[in-house]
Amino acid sequence: MTIHTQATYRDGALYPVQPLDLPENTPVQVTVVPQRTEQLTREEIIAMRPKSPRFTGEELDALLDAHSVSVGSLPVDFSRADIYSDHD
Repeated sequence: MTIHTQATYRDGALYPVQPLDLPENTPVQVTVVPQRTEQLTREEIIAMRPKSPRFTGEELDALLDAHSVSVGSLPVDFSRADIYSDHD
């Protein structure tokens, strides 16, 4: 069971904003992430975003060649009528 809640740190203890549905003396694991009270700037938000991988054109071509699948081409005489005739 995982409970996500906010809490306030005061006088050396964490105080959840809502009651936790746990029996007394239950051992728990806590991850503390301080929340900012001021507004983030655009630059701070951009700096927090994960960086996307960068590929050169050659690296991208190599990846596409390695992972693409060829299914052949349609017959030369294939037409829209062939599609409609298969679904009537």
